[in-house]
Amino acid sequence: MSEPTSSFEWTWLALPYLAAALAVTSVLVVAAVQRGDRVIRIGLISATGSLVPWTLATAAAICVMEDVNVAYRLHRFGNGPTMFLGPSLFLVLLAVSGQLDRFRYLARIAIGSGVALLAVSWLTGLIIEGVIVLPSGVLFPAAGPLEWLHALQVVSWPAAGLVLAMRASPAAQRASAVRYLAALPVLAMVATADTLMAYGVGGSYPLAWLPALLGGGLCLHLIFRTDLLRARGLDRSASMSLGIYAAAGALIALVVWVAAQEGVAS
Repeated sequence: MSEPTSSFEWTWLALPYLAAALAVTSVLVVAAVQRGDRVIRIGLISATGSLVPWTLATAAAICVMEDVNVAYRLHRFGNGPTMFLGPSLFLVLLAVSGQLDRFRYLARIAIGSGVALLAVSWLTGLIIEGVIVLPSGVLFPAAGPLEWLHALQVVSWPAAGLVLAMRASPAAQRASAVRYLAALPVLAMVATADTLMAYGVGGSYPLAWLPALLGGGLCLHLIFRTDLLRARGLDRSASMSLGIYAAAGALIALVVWVAAQEGVAS
């Protein structure tokens, strides 16, 4: 009996996305375990939580060797949660500028649009309809009929949040954070430039990992160097829950790895 072969093979092309995953995961963990402004914490956790599956799934898809079906499923899974990136950044900008109560209805619309597009992304091929091979050899998502709506979702909500935040004239201690956060809509816009490759226009390697990496670093700077979260110490219950989830994930990964090794040996 022939030995089973794996469709995965490590390549350094996946390293930038793993670095971006580390950056956004760091923000997620810090926001989760730090007691502070509840809405800003939720916004940061939602924004980074939407990027972690995308960065890891993209890194895995890059390591897939010519298996377009696996790459397609990975991209579908990873891109779905990114529908919440724009609405989450919108929520953060409103909360930081003190405008959430005034524009709460817009926040609800933003989150609702994220839920709707997540369902479309996971249940249909209207956003990602397949994969294409870039000159670098990377299997990249091929744009479906509604891919433009995905890009619009990522850019429009942060841009709207920035406009509302700038018009609000927040208190002096919050104005600095708003100025820093102004970079987030710009980074989101740069990230959507990869959409051109999804339509088969130019490019040999996706660069969306770079805005994700820079955005994660910026958020960490704001958390530790400014009063972005209005920190009030460590959230012990959240820290304990996060530790339990991490331990459970590590145990599951170990069991799967051992089972896979036994399957190959047999």
